[in-house]
Amino acid sequence: MKKRTPKHISATARTRVFLSNKKNILHKRTSSIVTTHPTLSFLALLLLLLMLIVGGSYSRRPQVVAEKSTPLPKHVNTFNLGDAPRVSVQGQVEKTGYVTVVAQTGGIITDISVEEGETVWRGGGPLVSISSNYLGANAASLQRQSAAVSHQFNKDTYDTQKEVIEKQAELAGKSDEQSDELRSISAKSIGETEDLISLNEDILSTINENIKSLEAANAGGVNDAAILAAKQSKSSYVAATNAARSSLRSVQYTSSDEQEPAQSANISREIALKQLDVQRKSLDLNRDISALQLQIATITESLHYPVSPCNGVVERVHVKLNDTVKPGDVLMTILADKQSLKVVALISESMARQASGYTPSTLHTNTGAVDLRPQHVSSEPTDGALYSVTYMLPQGYEDVLSHRERIQIDLPIAQAHTAGSSTPFIPVDAVHQTQTESFIFVSKDGKAQARSVELGPVSGRYVEVVSGLKSNDRIILSRNIIAGEAVKADK
Repeated sequence: MKKRTPKHISATARTRVFLSNKKNILHKRTSSIVTTHPTLSFLALLLLLLMLIVGGSYSRRPQVVAEKSTPLPKHVNTFNLGDAPRVSVQGQVEKTGYVTVVAQTGGIITDISVEEGETVWRGGGPLVSISSNYLGANAASLQRQSAAVSHQFNKDTYDTQKEVIEKQAELAGKSDEQSDELRSISAKSIGETEDLISLNEDILSTINENIKSLEAANAGGVNDAAILAAKQSKSSYVAATNAARSSLRSVQYTSSDEQEPAQSANISREIALKQLDVQRKSLDLNRDISALQLQIATITESLHYPVSPCNGVVERVHVKLNDTVKPGDVLMTILADKQSLKVVALISESMARQASGYTPSTLHTNTGAVDLRPQHVSSEPTDGALYSVTYMLPQGYEDVLSHRERIQIDLPIAQAHTAGSSTPFIPVDAVHQTQTESFIFVSKDGKAQARSVELGPVSGRYVEVVSGLKSNDRIILSRNIIAGEAVKADK
């Protein structure tokens, strides 16, 4: 039996049924087209999607309102002329408590007395023993023993030799006194000799008168025998008188303090005393020299038995038994109980002349930056042609920095420039150059202003400006600037 549609179905329902039938028909046709022409269907769909996107963008475009634009100032980095310029240099860390014990003489290591981690004391027992041969013999010890024996002999005989010298001096004085006494005795006999001579002269005078009388009365030679006898007597008295006068002259010569014998005796005594004084000083000198030779021999021997120069802990032993070492070879490394850190930077002469000792430098360590004033800037070259700048790091960096580690240092190379002071330094990056001139940009009234300058020598990242700057200028470091452009300083 055929089903009929009721007559009372409304128009809305009929519309719904019609649309549903249309939809089904359209779906079937679309499926048929897609199945028959898949590529063309995909392209058509992609085109439809593109049209929807373009249409949406146009529909959402905001209305353009025309308004007057104001250029924004450009942010730039600046450098104040009052700032102290800095140069980046390398500094080397030196630990004063980090001691390297080296061999001061050559030889064979025959004994090692300490190990790593052992505590040692300043001047304590020997760290190692260095011998002259593999059997442990040490020539320096024998030399020290020889010097000790010689010095002991000088000490033992010193008083005896000193006493002998004093006795010799006393004997020289006695000899001089004896000479003086002999001259005194001779001087006493002068008067007796003079009396004898006077007596002989009187006798000779009487004899001469007798001879004259006999010769006057010698008529016929009666007095010839008497005259002969008188003359014989006169001859004996003349000989005696001459001998007495010779003896008198000899005694007067030898007994006088003004004559050469007395002077020679005095000179001989002075020479003897001075020679004895030289012997006395030589004796003292020999004693002192023997003591010094003993000390030298002791020091030479101690070079074979090095000790610790400080209290600390042995970090490492660098030698083994029977190793051959020469002067300068490292024996041990000791970490002292008292440590301090020093940083040394080597710079050129021009930088040393301009280095600031008052403005703190910035030392960059692996734990951060620290500002320190230099302890000293050398006035003479210390390493070839380089000058040294020394810093003392505060406590707390001993475990952070290692010995001979290198760190970066920002070193002020000149004082802040003020009116009336020396020529200023500015960063090289701020300078613009053409073939004819050099110029910079300064920030003035919010705009970049070009300024022609005359440049001097370059020091690191800074250059000296001879003329063209004022004391209150703010120099623009940024390179993307043109004259008259609005700028705003970030620094």
